[in-house]
Amino acid sequence: MAVTIMAIAFAVIVGGMATAVLSSDLQRRQAKADVALRDAAESLVYTCGTYALPRPPDGFTLTIEHVSYLNSEGTQYVTGPAPATCADSPPLQLVDLKIESTNGRPVTRSLQVVVRP
Repeated sequence: MAVTIMAIAFAVIVGGMATAVLSSDLQRRQAKADVALRDAAESLVYTCGTYALPRPPDGFTLTIEHVSYLNSEGTQYVTGPAPATCADSPPLQLVDLKIESTNGRPVTRSLQVVVRP
C-alpha cells in the first residue's frame, strides 16, 4: 500500500515539474517572439515600394503578410499594388507583420503597424 502511494506521489510530482518546465519554455518563446516583432516594427524601413526587415532571432521567421494603402480620400485602407514611384506613395500604409517559430512547439505572433513613408 505504501509503495503504491509513493509511486502515485512520485508520478504527480514529476508530472507537475514537467508541466512547469514546458510552460516556462513556451512563455519564453512567446516573449522572445513579442520582442522580436516589436523590434521589427520599430525598425521597419520603407524604400520606394519595398520594406527592409531586420534579421529575426534564431529559430524564427519574420514576414510581411499584407500591406494596405490609405485611399486618396484618407478615409480607409485599401489593398492594391505598390505605388509605381516614390512620388506616388500614399501618406500612410498599414503593414501586417508576422513572426513564427521554426523549431519546437509553434509560436505565432502578428502585429499591425502604420508606416509613414
